[in-house]
Amino acid sequence: MATNTALKSSQASSDGGYYKSTYLPGINRLGKATGWLGVLMIFAPVLAVQFIYGIVPNKEFLMIAVAAQLSVNAVWWIIEPISFYPILGVPGTYVAFLSGNISNLRIPCAAAAQRAVGVEPGSDEATIVSTIGIAASVYVNVILLTIAVIIGSTVLQQMPEAVKTGLNFLLPSLFGAVFAQFAIDDKKTGLVAMVVAIVTLLAYRGGMFNWLPIDPFVANILIPIFGTVAIARVMYAKGMYNTTE
Repeated sequence: MATNTALKSSQASSDGGYYKSTYLPGINRLGKATGWLGVLMIFAPVLAVQFIYGIVPNKEFLMIAVAAQLSVNAVWWIIEPISFYPILGVPGTYVAFLSGNISNLRIPCAAAAQRAVGVEPGSDEATIVSTIGIAASVYVNVILLTIAVIIGSTVLQQMPEAVKTGLNFLLPSLFGAVFAQFAIDDKKTGLVAMVVAIVTLLAYRGGMFNWLPIDPFVANILIPIFGTVAIARVMYAKGMYNTTE
């Protein structure tokens, strides 16, 4: 009886039973709680200024500012969770969106952790590994950020102008490194993604998306993401998708 119970427990664990029935629900509860706590802390200074000091902004100017922010940032509320989730996973998404620096720090750390362990992207194992990588990056980020705040401006002032200019290319380099890391494991889809992105960028520079009611630059993100996903699904359906090639 004990042997059968152990075998069933082992099988449930290998099928992701604990992960889906216990781990993820717990993460969702904690993630939602910390997320709402983060929202409260973000708005706390505004609420304090209004209810403690009685300072209330002009409603007309407030609505203009809100409308301006929504027109620029609202679309990212949809784009970023969709585009980042495959690498971050559920726990990593909660941590990353609460801590910030997603594209330039959390994504590279999650991808590097998955690569180092050798797990399959999108799997339950990859979710756990990426969460560990993101959590470690948060601690390192806080330590380095504290140091940078104290001595960063002094160091930057002493750097040659060429080095300061080169720092502007740091983020594109990170994105390129992450793309190359995943493209090595899936050359066909990586090639498709590169072609779609280049064609979209050329179309954007040619003014083909100027008719959009939102910032046309958004097309440079939406089209490569959903275009690559759609083409990858077609390749998979036709038996062309092989991550080992």
